[in-house]
Amino acid sequence: MSTFSTRLIAGLLALIPCGLSQQLAAQPTPEPPSATTVTDPMQESVPATGTQSADSSAAQQAPEPPTAVPFQLPREHHPWARFEPGAWREIRITTEAFDPDGKVLSRSVTTQQEVLESVTTDSYVLKLQATVELVGKRIEGAWQTRVLQLATDGEGQISSSLVRDATTLQIGGQSIDCQVCEIRYREDAEDLIDRIYYSPEHFPHVVQRESALADEGESTETPFSQKLTIAALDVPVPLGDRFTSGCWAKTVRRGVKGTSVRVAVLSETVPGGELSAWSTETDDQQVRVKWTTLELIDSGSEPRVSDPQTRRRLLRSRKNRRSNRGQP
Repeated sequence: MSTFSTRLIAGLLALIPCGLSQQLAAQPTPEPPSATTVTDPMQESVPATGTQSADSSAAQQAPEPPTAVPFQLPREHHPWARFEPGAWREIRITTEAFDPDGKVLSRSVTTQQEVLESVTTDSYVLKLQATVELVGKRIEGAWQTRVLQLATDGEGQISSSLVRDATTLQIGGQSIDCQVCEIRYREDAEDLIDRIYYSPEHFPHVVQRESALADEGESTETPFSQKLTIAALDVPVPLGDRFTSGCWAKTVRRGVKGTSVRVAVLSETVPGGELSAWSTETDDQQVRVKWTTLELIDSGSEPRVSDPQTRRRLLRSRKNRRSNRGQP
């Protein structure tokens, strides 16, 4: 390079400010955009980890709370309604009452006839007649008619009946799957709630029932409560000169005046379901005031009629009902 060229280059370098070259050298090199950055300003930022997507999927898969559905006890699972009209039973009820010292004050024997008159989808009609033997006298009562609800066996009107839940009960070593149903109704001027455990597969189908006042308020008295439980399923029970399958039921009823405990032997082979029963009532001091036994004298699924014309009329009516339901 000539002397002239060297001097020209040196002169041009002298024209550049000394700080500019240092700033250019110190400026960092721009980095490429991150893979998680959204370059479109119209789009929302989406985390690279996918947390939002996972939360959305979990929300879609979360189960909804169960919706209560109406409940109606099927006719075929009721101890009376499963039979055709004309079915009947005759029972003997023996009662002894006690004084405070435990001595028997009185004893009565009642023979009661019950006949199934009709059945609908939610109720049934019973005709009853009772004859009482008390202190050597025999008092024969008139026939009475009662319209009873399938779900409560009472005359009170049901305001609501819903399936609330499902659960499993342990009865006699067996696991029994049940629907848990809530029934609200009015009986004897009281608003009541029954919580029943219904099993379509196992007799007596209502395998537990808990009853209480719908509104106990602020009363300091002992509130009413009643609980039916099944102690054993599918046990042999005597029926005439043979055995049949049955179960043991226990009902405990508590109230202001005292407590009653009732044990019954049940079977689906007889109208009304009861073969025998025993109960004891005590007062609020746990002193026995009364006990009662029930025994089945006789029963039948066919009309108990001595008049041949009346019997033929009932059988003809039954045949017509079966034809209307498409049964042979």
